[in-house]
Amino acid sequence: MLVERLSPPRVCRPEGRHTKLLGLFPDIHQSLSESSTSLLAQWRLYNRKQPHALGYSRFAQLYGEWLSTNGLSKWPHNRWTVPIGHDDYTALKAWRSSNDRRKWQRAVALLDLHKHCTMASICRKVERSTKTIKGWRRMFLTHGLAGLASAKMRNPDNKVRVKRLSPPRVRRPEGRHIRLLGLFPDIHQSLSASTTSLLAQWKLYNRKQPHALGYSRFAQLYGEWLSTNGLRRWPRHRWTVPITDDDYRVLKAWRTSNDKRKWQRAIALLDLHKHRTMKSICGKLERSANTIKRWRRMFLAGGLAGLALLSKKTVSKERLAVIAKKKERTRI
Repeated sequence: MLVERLSPPRVCRPEGRHTKLLGLFPDIHQSLSESSTSLLAQWRLYNRKQPHALGYSRFAQLYGEWLSTNGLSKWPHNRWTVPIGHDDYTALKAWRSSNDRRKWQRAVALLDLHKHCTMASICRKVERSTKTIKGWRRMFLTHGLAGLASAKMRNPDNKVRVKRLSPPRVRRPEGRHIRLLGLFPDIHQSLSASTTSLLAQWKLYNRKQPHALGYSRFAQLYGEWLSTNGLRRWPRHRWTVPITDDDYRVLKAWRTSNDKRKWQRAIALLDLHKHRTMKSICGKLERSANTIKRWRRMFLAGGLAGLALLSKKTVSKERLAVIAKKKERTRI
């Protein structure tokens, strides 16, 4: 008794549901030509009429298969489609062959919207804006052809347009552009350092000037100033090295040295300072990228003194000392 309650007998669905549904698809397809309905609405109507109706997913799948079998395609739908009655359709066909340009344009627009044409194609055909086409559509849907024929489309809704009062314009002091153009040489020189950027320079300028220009205008004027003076933006990459004047002079001396180690490290650092790529430096010195990065890291950490003492032997001795200390700790 308990087993029968927990597992009720399976309800047998009547056979031939697919066959009945395939017979309904011609009328459903014809109904879907109207923009006021959809496939989901047709399934709901079918679901209410049939006691053992199929689910929506199976319904849509069978409808797609029926379309492909009969060589049909789904009706195109867009949001601007206009439903037109038989009498209005006849009148619009007459307007389309009229010599009145206004009637011809509105008839073409409404008939093409009824045929699911896109708004862009209609605008190109009648050479009117999208706003005008939408106004004709709105007037036809609210007042019909009579209102559309007598309406002036400059103000299709007959609304009273209130002129907006614009707030008084705040006068900015003149000469902001001229003052900014005078600052660009120093700004361009500052941008040669890898630690700053154009946005940081604009923020600094914005704090100093009470009526500063916006960043977009600032960047635009900077680009124009560069092109006028035949300059280019400083190249950026992640391995740029900032070098002081004293270190620069020492590295220039190392570059003429007979010591190969000093010569290679001087070339590497000076080329990184000039925004050269890591690949070009490795090809020039025939050293790996890891070696160049190690020289850069030692220079940034300890300066030229740490870079001069760096060698594979000293590094290996340090590693041996660390290993020896670890062994003594383990013995203890």
